[in-house]
Amino acid sequence: MVTAWRMRVLRESGRKAGGLHKWLIVGLFRKVAQGLQ
Repeated sequence: MVTAWRMRVLRESGRKAGGLHKWLIVGLFRKVAQGLQ
C-alpha cells in the first residue's frame, strides 16, 4: 500500500518539520474547495 507508506513518511517528517506538511495539506484542500466552487 503506497498510501500507508506515505502516511508513515508524513508522520516521521511531521515530527522533524514540526507539522509543516499539515499546512501544505490544508492549503491544498483550500485550493480544491475553491476550485469546486
